[in-house]
Amino acid sequence: MVEPAPADPDRGVARALVELSRAISSDWDASIRHILTLDTRLLHVDRANFWTMSDLTASIHCDAGYIASLEFFEHGATLFESDVPEYFAALRTPGVVEMPDVRTDPRCRGLREYCASRGVTSMMDVP
Repeated sequence: MVEPAPADPDRGVARALVELSRAISSDWDASIRHILTLDTRLLHVDRANFWTMSDLTASIHCDAGYIASLEFFEHGATLFESDVPEYFAALRTPGVVEMPDVRTDPRCRGLREYCASRGVTSMMDVP
């Protein structure tokens, strides 16, 4: 189990980097799960996901997702560009994609049902 983040954010980041350097292994799945667990703690969010984008199928696939409140990992969701073109356009722009309110953000139009079913109210993506 990962310890809660310290009150000092810089100290928390430093501790997380040390923890990551010790934990990263040749087991890709275990490493990603560990990183997602740390992400939720450091960012103070309930969910963190790792998605793979495929230009061949014009889709993204959830390889791993961590839900901190449930201490549960999920995977397997696939989203297709044809269903959420505004979201894919946002993912293809350089930089961080911040969506403070997925219910009103036009880039999330096709994601509203997906987000509502998972209790997601805001998102931050780093393509």
